[in-house]
Amino acid sequence: MAYRSGLSIKRAILEALRTEKPQSLSAVERRANLSSQVLRRHISELEYLGVVKLTEHEESAKTGRPYTTAELTRERAERHLHRVRAEDSAWCFPAKQDISRPVDVWVMSSVLRRAYVRAGLEPLKGGLWHPWRRKWATERKHLPLRDVAAAGGWRDPTTLLTCYQQPDEETIERVVLGAPKLMSRPARGETLSPSLSPGVEVSKVKKPDKAGEHWLAAMTGVGVEPTTY
Repeated sequence: MAYRSGLSIKRAILEALRTEKPQSLSAVERRANLSSQVLRRHISELEYLGVVKLTEHEESAKTGRPYTTAELTRERAERHLHRVRAEDSAWCFPAKQDISRPVDVWVMSSVLRRAYVRAGLEPLKGGLWHPWRRKWATERKHLPLRDVAAAGGWRDPTTLLTCYQQPDEETIERVVLGAPKLMSRPARGETLSPSLSPGVEVSKVKKPDKAGEHWLAAMTGVGVEPTTY
């Protein structure tokens, strides 16, 4: 299955829920083309954010088993967006006293602390907002760095790159296993090999040990010799 970012998965879930009535999670799985485990993880986040409402039912009329339905909390979201548009504000969360300015950070910090208490969760380590900004930035590593910095309010992309975007297991796995093999001939007459860099003399390259040979075989295919053009 092709890789899908967290943002695209949540967008698929929201699109699948754009109906007039609640839907079972199995129906959402089919419409969004997601596995049960992935759907549960992302739809739980949407519920926590107040975008989706999940309802547990004792038994289904068809199967007699317990099941869960999901629906958009459209009224709450639309009411907020309608108010913001009516006030002609440039901010998603404008200040009450002056809609031309964003809501004060201390107000939002108080809201986040209350949300932790209501959810019965311990605040994340590393600061109140920084862990969430690191998560936000890390989920967008596949997007252009300057655009991510502009959208997230970082003046210097270097800070975003060195302090906020973090390594994660899924991306590391794609780096190791998801890159296409170099099969075409190099440009401008260069000589390339999976074991050599351009311009490196063969005499200066150490022969790989047994562990290196096994690694090279795994990367290039068992029984297939690396090709040098």
